[in-house]
Amino acid sequence: MAVFFCALIVAQPALADDYTFYSLNDVLYYDKDASVCSGNASTPASSAATSAEEDARAKTILTYFTSKGLTLAQATGFAGNMHAESTIDPTSYQGGKADSNYTMVDGVGFGLVQWTHTGRQQPLADAAKKANLPVINMGVQLDYIWTELNTTYKSTLQALTADASISPVDATIIIHGKTALTQSDSRFANAPSLGYEASGDTVKMVLDNRASKAQYYYDLYKDTIKDGTGVQGAVSTTIGGTTEPCSSAAVASTDCNVTAPVYGAGGNSHQLTATELASVFGGPDPNAIKPNLVMVDFLGKQVQVNKLVAGCLQAVANEIKVKNVDYTIKAMGGYRFDSDNGSSNIGTKSYHTYGAAVDINPDTNGYYSSGTGPHDMPQAYIDAFNHHGWSWGGSWIRSKDYMHFEFNGIGPGSKP
Repeated sequence: MAVFFCALIVAQPALADDYTFYSLNDVLYYDKDASVCSGNASTPASSAATSAEEDARAKTILTYFTSKGLTLAQATGFAGNMHAESTIDPTSYQGGKADSNYTMVDGVGFGLVQWTHTGRQQPLADAAKKANLPVINMGVQLDYIWTELNTTYKSTLQALTADASISPVDATIIIHGKTALTQSDSRFANAPSLGYEASGDTVKMVLDNRASKAQYYYDLYKDTIKDGTGVQGAVSTTIGGTTEPCSSAAVASTDCNVTAPVYGAGGNSHQLTATELASVFGGPDPNAIKPNLVMVDFLGKQVQVNKLVAGCLQAVANEIKVKNVDYTIKAMGGYRFDSDNGSSNIGTKSYHTYGAAVDINPDTNGYYSSGTGPHDMPQAYIDAFNHHGWSWGGSWIRSKDYMHFEFNGIGPGSKP
């Protein structure tokens, strides 16, 4: 039996506002604008001249990143952001200064960039342990930042290194990233969502505090620190990385080994039952699912999915980007706990409940309980999703859910 997006609701024409449409269709969507993590808004440091101690630490930061191949201007983007986050102090945490015995706490920002959640704190702790050094060691933290930039935050490094002539201000903006408070400003057009820092700062705060410090450091050291020779492999068409989830310790895989759906392709050949979904993804209790949720930047839209499918969702976005498909995503939803999905097992059978489905543009790609209806989902999107393990609701035999893609690239009891 098909797992329906919502039962017995016939798609309506586009309405005056998204909220009305979603309400009528009993759909809980994330806001179409990316949101920042609550509790992580930085408190702006003083915009006055920095201390000699901070200037010295900034020099260490700039020397490190230029030795990795960045230009001085690119490197100053990190120093400017770190100034706002921690005054470039690796011992800084929200509430004080850490000593060599400090143990990071989930929800409490720590270190140069104020790592806040366990999903990013634990790998830092593991790296420090492997190096036999305390987590407050600046070298350990810098190496971990570089690791993040080459894995889960590759999109930041790619954007940063796409232009060797980038200014300190633009470098700061890219490293900070695009958020709900900054995305409407054209100066953030090239910044990834949500970006490496993704603070709660306004545009003015980013420019007046972070970017101004980047320019300050550039002017201070431009005659003494040379540009790096370039970062190999940083510029790529690959859609890289995910952002740190606001309430989760999960880290997404960037890999997708699926080349075609195993289940669900060609209609209702087989969709996972509630038991099968639970065996793969856990749940359906939200308390079991939420720790495994991550945010994926899908062509500029933030969508929350299970970490097990995140890599394959990124692979879809990459293929669409390479094909340069002319289609605007106005709204996109992922995980939600269905309070009523029309089944006898309320809240247990929808792929959305497990973070294994996404919906795109519901106002033009409706759900039809029987027969077909109009939609504008491009074939290139359908093909890209199919290539990476996702089935399309428009291929269902009886009902049609044109907005809906669900991950069927894995079988019962298995993992990606």
